[in-house]
Amino acid sequence: MTQRVAADKNSAGLLATGYPSIFALTIASLLIGCNWLLYVLATTSGHTLDASLGYFMNPLVSVLLGVIFLGERLRFMQWTAVGIAASGVIAMSVLYGHVPWIGLGLATTFGLYGLVKSKVGKRATPLHSFAVESALLAPLAAACMAFLAFRGSMTLFSTGAAHFWILAASGIVTAVPLLLFADAASKLPLSVVGMVQYINPTIQFLIALFIFDERLAPMEWAGYIAVWIACILFTFDAVNSSRVTRRAEKIQDVAATGSLGIIDIDRADRSDHC
Repeated sequence: MTQRVAADKNSAGLLATGYPSIFALTIASLLIGCNWLLYVLATTSGHTLDASLGYFMNPLVSVLLGVIFLGERLRFMQWTAVGIAASGVIAMSVLYGHVPWIGLGLATTFGLYGLVKSKVGKRATPLHSFAVESALLAPLAAACMAFLAFRGSMTLFSTGAAHFWILAASGIVTAVPLLLFADAASKLPLSVVGMVQYINPTIQFLIALFIFDERLAPMEWAGYIAVWIACILFTFDAVNSSRVTRRAEKIQDVAATGSLGIIDIDRADRSDHC
């Protein structure tokens, strides 16, 4: 009952804020729509490795966006991680001859999506927020399906029942992880959230290599290794920072408890004298 009341309050709060929240969610829906479209294009055109690179870079891009748009400050280790990742991307672009635009596009669109969603904050639950975004994207998705049907390129209903149900299930396996991640991000330590984000691109990378049989040139390996080193440094810094923060909070709790004990003893002494 309490959860339902809280959800109703969040929904009412979203409507009460009016155009700012709706506008922010509109931008967020367009960004996540571009992200999904780019990911689909990558995986269906033999660029799953590039897609995994984008999601490896995503936490680093998110941190950089926080510096640019929110005025956040980075620690030395975080700047080092961002610099190494940028060096890897530049080296891959110069030495291999092309910019990894798929990876950069995925990382940037999802990073901006997170930035916009942070502006909405707690005015909407993850479920309400995702429902609004899906409703805003539905007309665009319908228009795309109509365009494909007009060209005779839509395979949703023409390739058999198995094909239909696989495509239908892809919507579920896309939405559920986003909802779970949004919920977990508010409950788990930042260090845990940071490490969990690397599970998805790692699985993508392994699938691309061993199932889709994609290959990396030596210069591309160098770029990936640079990004992986940056991810390790970034995660190490997050874990260390979280540990220091917890230690400081424990010290503050102990100090506060001690102060309360001293106050109680002082009050007891005064009552005895009286």
